[in-house]
Amino acid sequence: MHILIIEDDQDHRDLILRAFRDDREKFRISIAGSIAQAREITGHDPPDLIISDWNLPDGKGIDILSRVNDAVTIPLIVMTGYGDERLAVEIMKSGAVDYIVKSATVFEDLPNISRKALRFWENLQERMRAETAVRDSQKRLADILAFLPDPVLAIDKNGTVIAWNNAMEGLTGVAAADMLGKGDHEYSLPFYGIQRPILVDLIFKDDQDVREDYVYVNRDGQKIIAEVFSPMLNGGRGAHLWGTASPLVDAAGNLSGAIEVIRDITDRKNAELALQENEIKFRTLLESVPDLILVHRGGIILYVNQVAQNITGYTLHEILNQPISRFIATEYQDPVSSAIRKRSLGEPVAPYEIEILTKSGGRLTVMIRGCGIEFDGAPASLNVLTDITDRKRADEALRESEIRFRALIQNSSDIIRILDKDGRIVYESPSAERILGYPAGYLIGRNPMDDIHPDDLEHVNHDLREVFDKTNPGIPTEFRIRKADGDYIWVDALAANLLDEPGINGIVVTTRPIQQRKEAEAALQESEERLRLALEGAGAAFWEWYLPTGKAVFSDRFYTMLGYTPGEFPATFERWAALMHPDERSHILADLDEQIKRKRPLCEIEFRMRTKEGGWMWVLGRGKIVEFDSQGVPVRLTGVNLDITNRRLMESEIRSLNAVLEQRIADRTEALSKANQALEEENAQRLTVEDKLRSSLDEKTLLLKEIHHRVKNNLQIIASLLNLQSRYIRDEPTLAALRESQNRVRAMALVHEKLYRSEDLAHIDLNEYITFLGTGLFQFYGAKGRGIRFRLDMHDVDVDINTAIPLGLIINELISNSLKYAFPGGREGEVSISIKKEEHILTVNFHDDGIGIPDSLDWKNTHSLGLQLVNTLTDQMDGTIELDRTAGTTFILVLHEKQ
Repeated sequence: MHILIIEDDQDHRDLILRAFRDDREKFRISIAGSIAQAREITGHDPPDLIISDWNLPDGKGIDILSRVNDAVTIPLIVMTGYGDERLAVEIMKSGAVDYIVKSATVFEDLPNISRKALRFWENLQERMRAETAVRDSQKRLADILAFLPDPVLAIDKNGTVIAWNNAMEGLTGVAAADMLGKGDHEYSLPFYGIQRPILVDLIFKDDQDVREDYVYVNRDGQKIIAEVFSPMLNGGRGAHLWGTASPLVDAAGNLSGAIEVIRDITDRKNAELALQENEIKFRTLLESVPDLILVHRGGIILYVNQVAQNITGYTLHEILNQPISRFIATEYQDPVSSAIRKRSLGEPVAPYEIEILTKSGGRLTVMIRGCGIEFDGAPASLNVLTDITDRKRADEALRESEIRFRALIQNSSDIIRILDKDGRIVYESPSAERILGYPAGYLIGRNPMDDIHPDDLEHVNHDLREVFDKTNPGIPTEFRIRKADGDYIWVDALAANLLDEPGINGIVVTTRPIQQRKEAEAALQESEERLRLALEGAGAAFWEWYLPTGKAVFSDRFYTMLGYTPGEFPATFERWAALMHPDERSHILADLDEQIKRKRPLCEIEFRMRTKEGGWMWVLGRGKIVEFDSQGVPVRLTGVNLDITNRRLMESEIRSLNAVLEQRIADRTEALSKANQALEEENAQRLTVEDKLRSSLDEKTLLLKEIHHRVKNNLQIIASLLNLQSRYIRDEPTLAALRESQNRVRAMALVHEKLYRSEDLAHIDLNEYITFLGTGLFQFYGAKGRGIRFRLDMHDVDVDINTAIPLGLIINELISNSLKYAFPGGREGEVSISIKKEEHILTVNFHDDGIGIPDSLDWKNTHSLGLQLVNTLTDQMDGTIELDRTAGTTFILVLHEKQ
């Protein structure tokens, strides 16, 4: 590693050279006393890192920086003789990767500072390369999008068009240049002639009005698929379109826009419509139950359906290839012959009634409708014979009852049906066509059970049988019925047995749609289930309080939270108030009463309640007024109680620690605060309020970084003092204790250094921190040369300083113990650490495959300071620790992140 030192002070040069010479890593050092000398060196032998004094004979240290395309090419660390915040800001803004204040300790630590600066530089260069790759990828993606065969439209969160590809230009006739950057739903104009939300807008907001503009809408995960007819396309002829809308997200996974891919399905749609028409004809031919279907050619029967056999009693063999006249009553032979002749000549034949003969000798009155068809490659006649025997007998009775019920039925919003004694429909009100979609009269003569949902069929049959038996108590039956489009809707039906009533002679069934009610009930049930699961998962206790009487409802969790069994004490306001801490009861109740009087949307109080064991639990009560009387006075509250005891304890501890930290900060930064105050007073005369706030924020951020930097420097001074002291110690146990203390101080200093160098002052990348900590300890104990490996399994785990310091000390002690005791006599092996984080819980799995901890050692009560420290820090983090002595040593720790 080549490092260029620019320093005009010979004493400082000597201290710097000594530090690099004594370091374990071999550096190639170049020395320059001025900017000019340094430029000469960088011209023929570019260094990996430059460390320069701020004040030089021919300029400032920052002048050595070279740039290509406005980017710094060599990392620079600037040294100053004193700490100055404004100078530090100027140095960092000029492109330096770090600045340091000269001291003997800093000179001694320059090798480590150099390594860290180079790692920071490498990470910075890698990020810049990644950003370049992202831009190149976005360009390629835009090129691909432009030449996709399907039309593509994309908008950002503000509804501005950001993509309009070539295929979209061809579909709409609108050029991308005329549409890109447009907003306010202008992208809908080529499709509908007006500006309105379309499918892609449903990604941002699910609007029922927009959904109703589409023939079909379905959400599949994050995608929305829909079909629509666009009247403006194809020169005004319109087009059927199939669209798929999906969200666009940024690198952080946040919604940044939406994209819609469109396909013209007009040809396919026309083909489907033609196919549907053919299917309807075919279904009418084969499924017109209970009609008789007959095909003949010249009066010879070629085909009959099963219904024909059932109605007449003849077998298929007895009917086929027989003259149709054999089955026609004598008096109707001539009309049938005449109709056959006319139809063969292509003349129209109106439907007519005849009587046909059954095998048993009986007669049936049928209505004949026919048409010419192609059958087996030759012309033939298709005839549909509808059995109207029963209908003709019932016509007179129905006409008598029709007048009686017409006014009621014609204007009813419910479906009114009359079933005969066999359960078949003999009458259906006009509302059936509107509700179910079947053509008027289509269901006459059919069994209504054919359209009942299979899951409901059993209980509907049961209830209908009770109506026939006159044992039904008059309770409505709820079930699902099939509509003409194949969908089912919920209805309730109430039936009355009027079989013996002249003029009706049937079962009158009134059917009312209840689909909306069912959907509302399902939504309510789902909402209540989600609420129950949410309350249980959050450990919340539910309550409801009726103000006028003081009566209440408490959930089971309300009792168990306090240690009682559910229902152990009465659910009343008085009992709840009695459980409050007596010192707080009066002002808490007064505060609550004031919130209720003011009708606050959310009433909230914090108080203590006595548990069954006699202790006190801090509780957060949140409630909402859900009912008022006629005068607008609140009468009912509903809410939850949450156990916040741990939070209150932690808040108290944090306040204590904050007070100490604030005092230390105040003591150490008094001079800096005065300078800041003077600067703020000067800026106040020239800057606007917005500039003041921005400057204050920047200054406080830099101040916090400076504090972390100074704490890190102080801890490094302590470590250096311990290192100097250890040179005069000859007692090995004492020397070992000093070195372990030195490692512990470095572990804490590393936390402050990571925060100082991080953009996020609140969190530490645990992976990077443990890697540095473990690598340092392996170097300290020479573990790599002993054949001991270090493996870390961790992904994207960030913690704050309050968690990082105790966790770092724990890891420091466990690694140190393994390297000291687990691999004696040249034994090789591996030390591995796995850390996983879920919510605020850290699971640490520490393992070495060394000789293991002896079974005789009581590791929880040992005199070893290291293990005592591990157990103490684990308790401080509300954690647990377990030891597995099989296959080496494994410590499993479950720690709670400090909030």
